[in-house]
Amino acid sequence: MNIYESLDFSYNWNKKLDCNIFTTVRLSHNRYYANAKKTVYLKKQVYSNIVILEVINCRLDQVKPWIKMMDVGYKHSTEFDNIIKTMYKNKNIDWSTQLLSVMICQTIEWFPQK
Repeated sequence: MNIYESLDFSYNWNKKLDCNIFTTVRLSHNRYYANAKKTVYLKKQVYSNIVILEVINCRLDQVKPWIKMMDVGYKHSTEFDNIIKTMYKNKNIDWSTQLLSVMICQTIEWFPQK
């Protein structure tokens, strides 16, 4: 039984979930804060336990291009923008005001994959 709140992923962009330290970017929420522990689920399968090391809240246009490229493993930061906008396309978001939580996470335990 996992005691941590879940952090769900539908895709392992850039194979980042296999790293000790990785980034993730989500719509800003008070459940994302430094020292919070989460259980990572990849496609609804438990994957790892992590701790959030740092959270930076900012608008999409304020996320540094290198963070965008590293997060998804693409050569152009505009591809990241398209991915984020596609992920949240049904939420009617004003991207000029919406805050994102840019998180640096550290894996503390991996679970065997089936």
